[in-house]
Amino acid sequence: MASLLVQGVVVYALSVLLWKLVREYVTKSPLDCVPGPPASSFIAGNIKEVFDEYGWKYHYDILEKYGSVMKVKGLLGERLLYLFDPKALHHILVKDQYIYEEAPAFIALNKLMFGDGLLATLGEQHRKQRKMLNPVFSIAHMREMTPIFYEVTSRLQKSILEQVKNAPQEIDILHWMTRTALELIGQSGMGYSFDSLENGADSEDLHSYSRSLKRFTLIFPFHFNYKLSDIYASSGLFTGPKAFILANYVFPITNEFKFPKLKRWIVDRVPSSFVRELRDVVDVMHEIAVDICKAKQRAMVDDGGDDGKKDIISILMRANASAAEEDRLSDEEVVGQVASLTSAATDTTSSALSRILCLLAEHPHVQEKLREELIAAKRENGGEELDYDHLVSLPYLDAVCRETLRVYPPLTTAIRIARKDMVLPLSKPLKTTAGTEVTDLVVPNGTTIFLSVLGANTNPEMWGMIRLSGSQKDG
Repeated sequence: MASLLVQGVVVYALSVLLWKLVREYVTKSPLDCVPGPPASSFIAGNIKEVFDEYGWKYHYDILEKYGSVMKVKGLLGERLLYLFDPKALHHILVKDQYIYEEAPAFIALNKLMFGDGLLATLGEQHRKQRKMLNPVFSIAHMREMTPIFYEVTSRLQKSILEQVKNAPQEIDILHWMTRTALELIGQSGMGYSFDSLENGADSEDLHSYSRSLKRFTLIFPFHFNYKLSDIYASSGLFTGPKAFILANYVFPITNEFKFPKLKRWIVDRVPSSFVRELRDVVDVMHEIAVDICKAKQRAMVDDGGDDGKKDIISILMRANASAAEEDRLSDEEVVGQVASLTSAATDTTSSALSRILCLLAEHPHVQEKLREELIAAKRENGGEELDYDHLVSLPYLDAVCRETLRVYPPLTTAIRIARKDMVLPLSKPLKTTAGTEVTDLVVPNGTTIFLSVLGANTNPEMWGMIRLSGSQKDG
C-alpha cells in the first residue's frame, strides 16, 4: 500500500512537471520580455548558480550586467523573476505582502522538519503566531537577555583560551560559532542548555539536539544553502534536479495528508535510507521540543501560572494561556516554535558571527580600533560589563556589525510566490529584450520571485561602488 501511494505521489508530481514543461516552452508570458542570464542547464536552469554556497561572484556578475530586475530560469525552463528594485521590493514585502507568499517548498520543508511553527505557516495562522510572538522580540526583552549572552560568551572565551594556552594554533571558528549560537538561542529562547561549550567537545559529546541539527544540514543541505549538487549525496539515491522536484512538488503534496499516523506508517516503509535518516533526525528534534514545552507547562502549574522565566518560550506560553480563545495557539504550534526558532537563529547567527570575525582578522587595524572603543567604554563603566543600551550606542561596534551584515548577508536571497496576477511597479524603467522601456511588470499568478538581499544591500545607486577593504569599514 505504501509503495502504491508513493508511486501515485511521484506520478502526480511528474505530471505537474510535464504540464509545466509544456507551459514554459509553448505558451507566451508577460515575462518573456525581461532580460536575464542564459540557463546553464535545461533541467535546472540557473538554480544551481543562484543558490550555490560559493556563488557570490555569479550574483555580482548578473547584478552588474542586468541591473535590478531580470529573468532567470528554473526547473525545466520555468520563468522566474530575480529583482532588488526598491519600489518592487516595497510592494512585495510591505504593501502586498499577503499576495506574495513564501514558496511552497520552503513551507513544506519547514513543516516536515519543525511542525506548525512560524516558519511553516501562512495566512491567518501565520499572522496569529506573529501577533503572539512580537512582544518577546521587543527592545525591552533584549535588555533582559543581555546578561545571558554575556554568560554564554564567557564560557566560549574560556574554552578558546584553554585551546591556545600552550601555543598558537588554528581555531575552527565556524564550529565554535555554531555551538555558541545554538546555546545562545537555547538559553535565551527556551531557558535550556544545549551545549556546555567545553573545550575539545567533539560530536559525540554534543547534545543530541545539536547533533541532529548538524546531521540535518548534512543530509538535507538544500534547506540551508541550496547546493543542488550535494543534495542526498549521503544516500546516493537522488541527484540535484530530482531533489528539487522532491522539495517543490512532492513534499507540498504529502504535507497535506490529514492523517499523521498514516504518514508515519508510509515513512516507516519507504525503501530509502535517506528518508529513514531524516525521520530519525526529525524524531529527536521533535521529542526534545516536546520535553522542553512539557517542562515549562509543569513549572507554570507549580508556580501558579507564572514561573517568572524570561526566555521566549516561557513568555509565549504565559501569554498564550491568558489569550482569548480565538487568538490562542495550539500545543502543536507552541512546540513548533521551539524547533523553528532554534533552526532559524543557529544558522544565520553562526554565519554572521563567523564572517565578522573573519573580516576583523583580515583587517587588523579595524580590529584594533574596535578593541579600543570597547576597552574605553568598559573603563568608563567602572570595569563592569556594558548593558544593552550602552552596547548599541557604540558607533564603531555598530558600524562593523551593520556593514558586515550589509555586504555579507547570511541569507542572500529570499523567495516569494505571486498568488494572483499582479502589476509590479518599478522605481526606474526596465529596458526589455525588444529594446522598449517599461515602468511596471505584469506578474502572472504562480510566478516565483527571487528577492536579492545581496543586490539590495550593495546596489551601487544607493550605496556607491562596493569596496571590500578596510577603508570601507573605517568610513
